Amino acid sequence: MKNKMRYLFLLSVCLGLASCTDDLVSDVTSVDKTAGTESYIKYITATIEPFGEIYDQASTRGDFVIANGTFKDLWAEGDTIGIFPSQGGQVEFPLTEYGTISANFDGGGWALKPSYTYSAYFPFSKWNVFNDNKTIPIKYDYSKMEQEANGSTAHLGAFDFMASDVTTKSESGGLNFTMKRMSSVLWFELKVPAADTFTELQLTSNKNSFITEATLNISGAEPVSTSKKTTNAISLKLKNIALAANGTLTAYMLVHPTALKTSGCTLTVTLIGKNNMYTATITPEKDLVRNNGWKIVKTLGYEYYLNSSLVAKAEASNTGVTFTKNANGKYLYSENKTQIINVYKLDLAGVTNAEVYKQLNLLPILRTLICPNNSLTSLDVSGNTMLEYLDCHGNNLTSLNLSNNTLLESLYCQDNKLTSLNVTANTQLLTLNCSNNQLSSLSVSANTKLGDLKCAGNSLSSLAVSANTALTVLDCSNNNLTSLSVTKNTSLQYLYCQGNKLTALPTGLNKTKVQWLYAGGNQFTELNLATTGSTAYLPYLTTLDLENCTKLTSLIFNIYSSDGQVGKMNTLNVTGCTELTVLRVDGHKLTSLYTSTNTKLGSLTCSDNLLTTTGLSLTNNTALKTLNCSGNLMTGVIVTQLTQLTKSNIICGNQYTNEAKTTSRTMTLYARKADTTSLNTSLEGNKNVNVVNQ
Repeated sequence: MKNKMRYLFLLSVCLGLASCTDDLVSDVTSVDKTAGTESYIKYITATIEPFGEIYDQASTRGDFVIANGTFKDLWAEGDTIGIFPSQGGQVEFPLTEYGTISANFDGGGWALKPSYTYSAYFPFSKWNVFNDNKTIPIKYDYSKMEQEANGSTAHLGAFDFMASDVTTKSESGGLNFTMKRMSSVLWFELKVPAADTFTELQLTSNKNSFITEATLNISGAEPVSTSKKTTNAISLKLKNIALAANGTLTAYMLVHPTALKTSGCTLTVTLIGKNNMYTATITPEKDLVRNNGWKIVKTLGYEYYLNSSLVAKAEASNTGVTFTKNANGKYLYSENKTQIINVYKLDLAGVTNAEVYKQLNLLPILRTLICPNNSLTSLDVSGNTMLEYLDCHGNNLTSLNLSNNTLLESLYCQDNKLTSLNVTANTQLLTLNCSNNQLSSLSVSANTKLGDLKCAGNSLSSLAVSANTALTVLDCSNNNLTSLSVTKNTSLQYLYCQGNKLTALPTGLNKTKVQWLYAGGNQFTELNLATTGSTAYLPYLTTLDLENCTKLTSLIFNIYSSDGQVGKMNTLNVTGCTELTVLRVDGHKLTSLYTSTNTKLGSLTCSDNLLTTTGLSLTNNTALKTLNCSGNLMTGVIVTQLTQLTKSNIICGNQYTNEAKTTSRTMTLYARKADTTSLNTSLEGNKNVNVVNQ
């Protein structure tokens, strides 16, 4: 009983007469037992009635048993009963033996008078010394009830209140008490959907259905318990009981009898774990009566605790959203539904706790999710069907399922470890950046609204973008492409295709739209972008990057005024084009042109740009044989070191002082003194040139 109650409820107890304290009254008399007197009670036998019936939710009857047999009580060391005589106060009788279902003692030097009637109760309460047998206090203190293991019943002893009917001396001279259990048992078999460690079982009612304090009257023919205090919730502490997914908790509680069905109440059973909370709703089909019970078999559903980090980020990301805690200091999902449906944005930058991401599916209205650089190895957004913006770049994701995110407009998943990416269902995509992953293929044929596609730094050997007619930006650099067609991409303005294996520029470039073209690190041999009417004619191009095109020998990109076009290119990069021999880029807006790595350059035409003196250095171009740099903003050019360049093959005049080219200036040509040829001053491009031989 006291911390030793093992299994319930078939118990016989034989009690001998116990010695009592000095404050006992006249119903107990000190005697000399050696005199062999027959005028007192010879013995006391107390028998606990067998346990009654257990009802399950289907109202079927069953025995309260476990696998190894019927439940039993065992007396424990220190157990004490109280006995009330019909005259005088109560007497306490501590047991002198324990660990069995019966105990005997001779009562020391005290004896009970056979002319009185007696009643007994358990456990003896020292606070009841001055009460009578009509107001014995009973208290169900659930704060002290803790189940130590799955299926354990050892915790029930402190609540095993028992009392006897009024008893008189038997024919054999003893007292035979029948101890009646005053409590009812609740037997729980609760299946949980996920692995967790459990700390508490709660049972709540929509009414004050549970009795926590009562008084016991054992003065009548049979004991009666009367309610004094009620509550709508009781609980059983669990000592970190761990269950696997789909595991079952077996738990027991002793409660005061109560009219559950008659009251029309609805019960909620709640199992509290360290990760989540699990609940089920129950409609009672029986009232609880003493010495009977009710078996509750349920599969519980999730009742989430919202992760505190998730709550903090949700509040920070959404103006006016404030979550509330329950009495246990937890954010309960069911109590914060109004707040949850107002979480449209979630910025989780810096949040690495995996438990936060497990609860993303609880945010059904989430439209924006930001979680970059958090070392994530997985991300489940299947429950966020309203998601429009997802930034998960810089993690360690190897897969990403977006099949349920049909409203997604922007996806940033670059710098992960994705080996595949399926965006077929994401037909609303406007922006996709999947660069620097491990993709060997990518299909964007279903993404017809796509305007910005970046798939650089993968292992793509082909890329079809014919369905993506809205593209304005395409970055497919640093892949394994051998060809690329952008014929259908008539809105394309910015193209990055460097670092591939292209032998020709992408076909179908729209000459009226393309502004930036980065095509370095490919396998071009010759590029002619100057042919009017050609698909390679790009008069609106502002940036051309051909860095490290190591096979490129010729680049011609001149704009003729007769075509009615004015070149717009202000940036040209031919660094690393070590085989380049011919470069013609006249008629643009270049302010500088660096050719220091183009040591094989033999012909350079860069006239009618905005080059300054410092913007053109020919020091390393010793193979140069012809030069036209006229019509710029230069004050001078040095060619003294260029031994293969003669003054007769130089055009460098018509320089100006300003970008509008309204005022001309004199150009100084620093030439080799050994060069005896003369500058061809008859050419329009050689006006206002001062030759200095050095």
